[in-house]
Amino acid sequence: MPECNNYDAKFSKISYHQRLIGDILKTLDFISLRKCLTKCMWHPRCQSVNFKRQNETCELLGNSLQSNLTGNVLSVPQTGWIHFETDYDEKTLGRWCSHGNNNPCNVITERCEDRCVGNHQCVKHGESLQLYIKDIQGSSTHSSGNFPSNAFDGNDNSFFLSGNTPFRPHWFKATFKGRVFIYFVEVVNRSAKQERGNNVDLKTVLYTGQAQTKETWFGNTGVLGTRKTFTCLKEADEILLVQEVNPSGDGFMNIGEVKMFGRTT
Repeated sequence: MPECNNYDAKFSKISYHQRLIGDILKTLDFISLRKCLTKCMWHPRCQSVNFKRQNETCELLGNSLQSNLTGNVLSVPQTGWIHFETDYDEKTLGRWCSHGNNNPCNVITERCEDRCVGNHQCVKHGESLQLYIKDIQGSSTHSSGNFPSNAFDGNDNSFFLSGNTPFRPHWFKATFKGRVFIYFVEVVNRSAKQERGNNVDLKTVLYTGQAQTKETWFGNTGVLGTRKTFTCLKEADEILLVQEVNPSGDGFMNIGEVKMFGRTT
C-alpha cells in the first residue's frame, strides 16, 4: 500500500459530544470508526469527520475548525457524536512534503505534492479563474474608458482607471459564475512607480442567503511596487478590491491586472 493517506491513527484532535455543522461531502452508514477516518484520509476534499458510534454513522466534511475555509464553521453540542480532526498539513500535503524543510516549493503559488514513493513534485495551485468570471463592476470609470474589466482580461499592459474622486473610496469587483476556492491572487501595478494601486484591501465575498453577504479580508497591497502575490485559501462568490482613501491624493485608483488561481467548488 502506498505510504500516502495511510494516516487514520493520526486523528488526535477529538471533541466528544460535538458535531461540526455544514459542508457534508458524504454520509456513510454502518461503518466502523477506523474505516470512517480512513475514508476521510483518502478523500481529496475531506478535512474532518463527525462520527456517531451508536448507529455507526460517518460524516465526511469539507471543512474543519483548523482550516475554516468558508469562515462559517460551527461546532454544536450533540449527544453521541464525536468530531475528529487530524494534522491539517499532513492530510493536505502528505508525509514527505509536510516535513518542514523538505518542502522546496513556493509556498504561495505551488503545493508540494507527495508522490507516495519517497519523493515529490511542485504543482501550481489550481487554475486561472478568469474564465469563471460572470460580471465585473466598479465604483466609477475614467472618461478614457479604462473599465474595471481591463483588470481581469489577462493582459498586464491594459489597466483599470477609476474616475477622479479625491479622498473618496474606490472599489471594483468580479462576480464568479459559481462558488470558487481561491488559492492565491496576484495584483499587478500599472507601473512600478505608480502610487494609485497602493493600500488596496483584497476581500472575498460569500453569499450567505436572503440577499446577505459576508466579506473576508485577506490582504492589502501596501506599497504595491511592480506586483505582489497574496495567499487567499478561501471560498468566494466574488472578489472585491477596495481603496478606502487614495494615498496619491489625486483621486484615482489604478490597477493593471488581478490574477486569481483556484478551483470551482
